[in-house]
This record gives sequence, C-alpha cells and structure tokens, in this order.
Amino acid sequence: MRFPIGTALLSVVTMLSSAAGETQSVVHILVPGFTVQELPVKLSNLNNLRFAPDGRLTALGYDGRVHLLRDTDGDGLEDEDKLFWDKPTISVPVGMAWSRAGLYVSSNRKISLLRDTNRDGQADVEETIATNWPPTDVGSGSVDATAITLDKRGNIYFGLLTADYSNPYRVKDDVSHYDIHGKRGTIQKLSPDGKKMETIATGIRVPYTLAFNRRGDLFVTDQEGETWCPNGNPLDELNQIIPGRNYGFPPRHERWLPNLVSEAPVVAFGPQHQSTCGLVFNEPEARSGTNPGRKVFGPAWWEGDAFVAGESRGKIWRVRLDRTLRGYTGREFLIARLSMLTTDVAISPKGDLYVCCHSGQPDWGTGPRGAGKIFKISYTDNKAPQPLSTEARFKASKPDGGIATEIHVTFNRPVDVSITSRTAEMRLEFGEFVRAADRLEVLKPPYDAVKRQEASPRGFLKIRSARLEDRSRRLVLEADPIVLAVPHALTLVGVKRPGQSGEGDTVDLDVDMRSVEARLPKPAGVAESVASGASKSPQAEILAGGDFERGRELFTGDRLKCATCHRIRGEGGQVGPDLDTLISRDAAAVLRDIKEPSASINPDFVAYNVNWRDEELTGFIRSHNDIGLRLVGADGKEQVVPRAEIKQLRVSAVSLMPTGLLDGLGEAQVRDLLTFLLHAPPVRTSKEIQAALTPARPQSVAGEKPLSIVLVAGKQDHGPGQHDYPTWQKKWHALLTRARGVTISDAWEWPDAEQFQKANVIVFYFWNQDWNAERLHQLDEFQARGGGVVVLHSATIADKEPEQLALRFGLAAQPGPTKYLHAPFDLKFVAPASHPVTVNLPPHVRLLDEPYWPMFGDTNRIEILASTELEGKEWPMMWTFQAGKGRVFASIPSHYTWTLDDPLFRMLLLRGIAWAGGMEEAQFENLVEPEKVTR
Repeated sequence: MRFPIGTALLSVVTMLSSAAGETQSVVHILVPGFTVQELPVKLSNLNNLRFAPDGRLTALGYDGRVHLLRDTDGDGLEDEDKLFWDKPTISVPVGMAWSRAGLYVSSNRKISLLRDTNRDGQADVEETIATNWPPTDVGSGSVDATAITLDKRGNIYFGLLTADYSNPYRVKDDVSHYDIHGKRGTIQKLSPDGKKMETIATGIRVPYTLAFNRRGDLFVTDQEGETWCPNGNPLDELNQIIPGRNYGFPPRHERWLPNLVSEAPVVAFGPQHQSTCGLVFNEPEARSGTNPGRKVFGPAWWEGDAFVAGESRGKIWRVRLDRTLRGYTGREFLIARLSMLTTDVAISPKGDLYVCCHSGQPDWGTGPRGAGKIFKISYTDNKAPQPLSTEARFKASKPDGGIATEIHVTFNRPVDVSITSRTAEMRLEFGEFVRAADRLEVLKPPYDAVKRQEASPRGFLKIRSARLEDRSRRLVLEADPIVLAVPHALTLVGVKRPGQSGEGDTVDLDVDMRSVEARLPKPAGVAESVASGASKSPQAEILAGGDFERGRELFTGDRLKCATCHRIRGEGGQVGPDLDTLISRDAAAVLRDIKEPSASINPDFVAYNVNWRDEELTGFIRSHNDIGLRLVGADGKEQVVPRAEIKQLRVSAVSLMPTGLLDGLGEAQVRDLLTFLLHAPPVRTSKEIQAALTPARPQSVAGEKPLSIVLVAGKQDHGPGQHDYPTWQKKWHALLTRARGVTISDAWEWPDAEQFQKANVIVFYFWNQDWNAERLHQLDEFQARGGGVVVLHSATIADKEPEQLALRFGLAAQPGPTKYLHAPFDLKFVAPASHPVTVNLPPHVRLLDEPYWPMFGDTNRIEILASTELEGKEWPMMWTFQAGKGRVFASIPSHYTWTLDDPLFRMLLLRGIAWAGGMEEAQFENLVEPEKVTR
C-alpha cells in the first residue's frame, strides 16, 4: 500500500516498533475496571471451557481428557483438578456440551456422550452417539467433528470440517470432486434419540464453536481460508446459521461452483489470520438452565453481546449484535490482547470470564501434551469510566483547505479533567492493517500475508488538544487531519473517574471511521516500507541463491528422507502433513518447524505412543475401533494393533518428525530445500488473463494471411516436466492447429529443406549441440528472406562459439560462462507499454523457472522486453531482434512444462510467434483459453 500524502499532512510517519521487546503479562485488558488472575492448576493444553450445571468449571484437554476444577479454599480461584474422563478413547476433541444425560464431546470420527452412571464424579461410560460420516482428505487422525452444542429441545448440533482446507474444490486431474450435498464442511443436526442426522448448513470451513443466543438463534465461528483459496473466507468469521443456507467455503467459482449463493458473515475479523475459536453469549440464565443463575460479565450494557476468542494472535473481542428484518448485523470491539494462543472463553455463574490458552507459537502450539493455562477475568471496578463509542468526525474546512479532524470518545460516566493535559502521551495511529493495541501483539502467525501486513506503512497523527463535553462524559480530541480511509487506533492515557488518585488507566480503542471514510481517498498501490533504505524482505534474504531442483533432490533423496512421510506437489508419501500449503508460510517459520518439529504440532497429525506387548510403538492412528487400531510410523509402515493387547495408549509429547534433520547440511543446501518447499508454479486468475488480452480480439482482426509454422524439438534431456521438448511439440502442434489460416509441421532436431522453404516462422525448443556451419548457413538464408525465428530457453545455448549464434538470435548462452538457477523470479517488463508482445501485461509477472545469465552478444543490438534481477544486476530474459529481414523473438523462461502451460506465458509466446511472423499480436489470443483457468 502506498500512502499518497506529503510530510506536511503528518506530524510523524514511521513504522511501529516491535512489541517483542516489551515486558508483558499474558493477558492485557484494553478497557478499565477489570482484573486478571491465573488459576493455580497445572494442566496440559485445553481446547474448550464450559461450566457444568452444578457450577464447576469443565476443561476439555487437547489430549482427550476432561477436567473438573473446583475452588477448595474459598479464594475464588479453582485450585483442584479432578479428571472426569481419562481414558485414551477421544482423539483431537474440539467442543463439549453438558446435558442432563452427561457430557457430549465432538472429536475425531465420533460424537460421544460421557456418562457418570455410579455418580462418583467421574464418567465411566462412553456412548458413541454418531459416527460413520466420510473422513477428511487428511490421512491421519485429525480434527474432524467439532463445536457440539444443544438446543432447548435436546437436539444436538455439531460441525464437520471441510474435506480439504487447502484444496476445497477437491480438484484432481482437472476434475472437481467437491460435493455440496455431502457431509463435509457442514453443520449437522442430530435428533435427541440419535436416530436422525441432517445437514442444516453447507459451505463451512473450520467450525470451532456453535452457540445459541437467548432468542434461539444459532451462531458459529469459522476460520479464514483466503490463504489457500482466493475469496474463501477472506477473514475469520462469526456467522448466524440459518437452515438451508451456504456460508461460502469453498466460494462461488465460475467453473466448479458457478451458481453458488452464499451468506455474508455477521462479523469478519481482520486483518487476515486471526483464527476465531471460542464463542460465548453474555446472557444471564434462569435457575433452570444449563448454567443456572449465571450473571452477566462486565458492565450491564454488555448484556447480550458475544465474546469471541482469536487463537493465533491472542485476542478477545466483544461483539455487539443487532437483529434486523434481514438478519443480524454486528460490530466487534477488541477488549483483550494475550501472549498465548487463545482457544476458548466461558462465563461463570458469578459473571466472570474464563479464558483457556495453549502454549507455543501459532498456528498450533505445543500440542496435546504442552502446558496450558486458564485465566479468570473479573469486573471489579464498576465505577471506572467505560468507553461506549470512539468516532472520527470532521469539523468545518480550515482556511488552508484542509479538514480538521476530531475524535469523540464517549464514556458511560464522567472522566477526570486531568486527561485533557496528557495529549502528548496519547497516540492516534493509522494504516491499512492497524488495530487497537498492536504494540502488545506478540504472536505472529507464520504466513507471508502477515509479513506483508507488518511491512505495510503505519503513520501517527498528532493529537493537538483535548476537551471534555457532556458533563465530562465525552472526550473530544482535535488531531491532525485524517487523510486516508484506513483503520485508525487510539491509545488514551490517564482514564479515571473525577478525583481519583494515581495515573489512571491506559485504554486502547479502534476508531469508528464510518462517518468520515466516504470523503477520504483509499490507499492505492502495493505495500511497501516507508522506512528509507528499506532492505529486502527476510524471506528473500533467507532464500537468496536457493535452487529449486537441488532442493527437490534433498527432499526426495536418502539423506533427509522427507518424501518418506511428506507429499508435495504429487511427490512423496502420505504419512505426515501434505506440504503443498507451505507456499503461504514464511521461510523463517518453516525453518523453525524443521529444526524444532515439536514447537508447533499440527492437530491433524498428533502422534500416539502405544505400549503393545513388550514394544513401545509411536505413530499416527489411521483408524480405530473396538477391535484395534491402525498405526503408521515415521518409516511409513503401517501396523494393525489389537486393542485387547494394548497395555497403554497415550498422546505423544513430541512430534513424530525427528530433530536434527538439517545437521550436516550447509547453508546453501538449507536454502535449496526451503526454495523447493516454499515455491510452486504460479496460478493465474481469469481476471488476470482477461486484463492482459488485447482489445482487438482475433475474430475482429482483418486481413489475416496464411502462416506456416515449424515446431522443432529434440530428445528430452532433463527430468520429468523439464526440457520436455517432445511433449511441448505435441501439445503446441494441437494448439496452433486450431488457429485460422495456419499450417503446422514438426521437425526433429532440425527442419528439412522443404520446411525451410515454406515456413514463415520456425520455433526452436531443444538443446542443439551441433550448430555446424551448414545449419547456420540455412538459418542465415531463412532470415535473409524475412523468415521469423522463435527461440526458447535451451535453444539459445551453443556449446561452442556462442558469439556466432548471438549474431542470429541477438544473445546466446554457453555452458560454463553462463550461469543458471531454478528459482522463482519476477519477469519485469521494460518494453514500451504499446509493444505488441507485452501490451496490457502488468509491470511484472512471477515465474518459477530457470533464468540464464550472463549471455553472449551485444544488448545494444536487441530490444529487451523483460528482465530480472540476479546478483544485484538486471539481465535480459526476453527480447526481440532483427536479423536481416527476419524477426527473432527469444525467451529464456521455458525450462518447465508448467511455464509453457501458464496462460500468461502462453499469451506472451503466442504473441511472440505472431510478431515474428509479421502478424497482428492478437492473431492467436483465442488460444490462450482463459475460460480454463481453474482459480
């Protein structure tokens, strides 16, 4: 994002300092009047909190155990932990709900009812209420059934995760296997007797919590999916579940789901990557309810609001919901920042908010055996002034043409006048990704999107004066003019009631911009640092010089044996997580995951230790039943273990992935591996292709002349998908045959005399290791009479005397002096905007291919169409050249088959062929096939 403003409009424009250096407690409440206490109990990571009908706090462990907590000494903090369920039968549970019959739990492959039949305070019977729905596409024991809750009639509701969050249309071999009428990615309703199960909502991604409000309306938290699927849950969501509706994951797609109609979220939580999890409504309950006599948490006017937990950045929002004729509208208010992964919230009968957290780093923390914590948040000072609203407003225009800005903060009670003298300590920050109390954010989800958010510029507006109005209940701050329609966040200091001693509270608030944003410009451009002399991104530094193919060899080879367990882009085993999704993560986080595999354990791949006979087995549970379980070890081997012979089954405290994998590798080899893991062939959108098409489509091109094209190929000289000249020749022959007035012929390694005589354009794509005098003479004659030549990638190589080839092609390569690298790079278009080959294309196109540099030849004799930066210098990657009357179009990118299949690159090559043949650039654009773009 680029801020189109001058320094005169800002008192300060700078990047926020990192919060990592600040000393912080775990929970920071952003509004006054609250205290936080940690429960004095040692527990493993917890996924859910609920209060039992008798008022006891119930905690559902990530490891499948259920804890009942009690305050034994009367200090208001639960200090005793007794296990309600400790048998190893529940895997990756997310969701629990109390009923008169017992405790319902949703977990992998089943809905369980835990019953205490002998009333000793511990469940002794597990009854499977529902099971046998289709599994996810993840092969291990993973997060599956979630978010269980009950309505007043005893009907049971739960969610089933989408089949494949990273490939939601389930496309395989260019065919979508997604079934909108299937069970995956849905909300299910189960009758009280367990006999009838029906789908009530579709289009769900990761439903973490389902909850009814007092009106009987059902809501769910669902998580962001934009990282893996464009427009698929662009942000984390709070949705109202209306039977029969779809909720947009996967989203409408012109090819796979062209007629889909979906509901918009009630609230979308930004910026991207929050991981909404826990949800509870702040409503009092009658003495006969699930939580009899429960009081409201916080100020009385918070009644009816929802509280939502954001796991991956440690947040708690208060959500104000308003019911309208068209459904609910909502607005979120951030009330807490935490330095631990925040999974769930629950309100006690006394009206306190309890919060459970995982240890470790996002996304997943330290797994089932990691150390978790529970915090109790209490409203202890009801006389503290509470902010009701924070709004930006414009005053009358100033004499210099600017618009004065005021921020109005309205409180529920008077504020001490001393606050008006502390404007120098207050901050009004703005930026595309700014939110309240960003300085307290410690947890950083390991994704490129988050890195881009951090790199986006942030500015500060000076607060020039303050005054109190409306009997000291409204604080009015006059600030420098607001200049952009972006989020603004305010930090107040000295908030206290009149006459109160001390410094007062620091309060952090998001500013409501709705009344001013219509008159403000929106930011434009690409995110870039405002810091002068900004260096390359950490990602680029970590991966600099990494080679994709050398990384592939490490991944598939015997040294690391990554492919034994992991699959990526169709290569490798399926024991561990599929690594296709790594392309959205940042390099530092992936490197950490390899070096410290237990620092963040994927919930879809939790390992188990099985004590069987005299052996200790460790692996993933593929499936299990009353008879036995299927265990897959790190070596990829599967073993069936009879349940009757299992002495002990417990969740492993560590990842199945061994440590020390990178020991003995040099830095260059680590960069190679990361380059392979973190990059994939680019996928284009239909919008990108349509934008690049020339205005005059082929159907309207007048005066078309016949064109004879020869495609010259040779024997494939690299691995699969590389230098595959025969496949290219076959596919492009079929493609070009569809063009009007075109004759296509093939040649193997060199055209014959008749082809030279009849051809208008010859396309060379093979490594010709014999550029002898006779061949060069034939080429000279062809070009002298005006024949067009197209050379791709290795066709520019001359093993000997590359200068001679450069005289014909403009530039040439030679093994040895010319370097190469299999890596991602930006193809930067430097030709005039009207050039027929590059017209309408964006300034740069990202490719994963193999550049060559330096080349032999005089760059002053060619017209460079596109270049890329390597070793700190720009090198030509695509050019045109005039050899006599003949035209030459050359492209170094073309190493991989996926580049030749890329619609944007195909457009470039088709235009290059047309240009070399003296045709209109739009001659072949109907062959680009934008309608077949699958994203």
